[in-house]
Amino acid sequence: MTKTRLFAPTLFVTAALALAACTTTGASGSPAASAPAPGSAETSAAPSTDASASASADASASPSASAAASADSGGAGDLAAKIPATVGDVELSVSSTDGEAYVRANVNRQLSPILTALNKTPTDINVATATGSAVGGATLFIDAVQVTGADAEALVTAFQTAAEASPGTTVEAADVGGKSVVKATTTSYTLAVYASGDTLFYVQSPNAELVDQAIAALP
Repeated sequence: MTKTRLFAPTLFVTAALALAACTTTGASGSPAASAPAPGSAETSAAPSTDASASASADASASPSASAAASADSGGAGDLAAKIPATVGDVELSVSSTDGEAYVRANVNRQLSPILTALNKTPTDINVATATGSAVGGATLFIDAVQVTGADAEALVTAFQTAAEASPGTTVEAADVGGKSVVKATTTSYTLAVYASGDTLFYVQSPNAELVDQAIAALP
């Protein structure tokens, strides 16, 4: 009887230890099983959020860019609309152009000294140009140059001063169709300059009569 009493607790302790070992093994496997696997919903949540933010940023930027492009296009269209579509038998093709490039390419327009006199730079101008040819072959150019913040009298005066300093050019004030202009004449062409508001119009052709017709057609 004494041996039976001593052995029974031993069996109970052994069973208890075995049960504890099983419980410990299960607990140690639990964290590994609960960790998110690569590619799971928890792991992929961050890239999805980033993509949404990026798409949202792109969408919010687009309207601003579109508005800027629309404003530029509208400004150029308004300036081009001031140039007549036809002068006599000359049909004109109108386009807008970069202000800085125009200043460099058209030295006879005297825009560099004009801008200097008015404390302006090429970034202060918008330009629309038009060209066409008469039946007889004479080419006609009409350029509309808008100088932000300038006025008509200052523009014409600045042109006349700069043109008079150019050798080989005859410069004189004239009235053409009721408009006050400054004409600069060389052996190759006649250039008449007329201002309206903040816009300076250049009309040039080897045919002086065509120049007068174009000036009369300007607004």
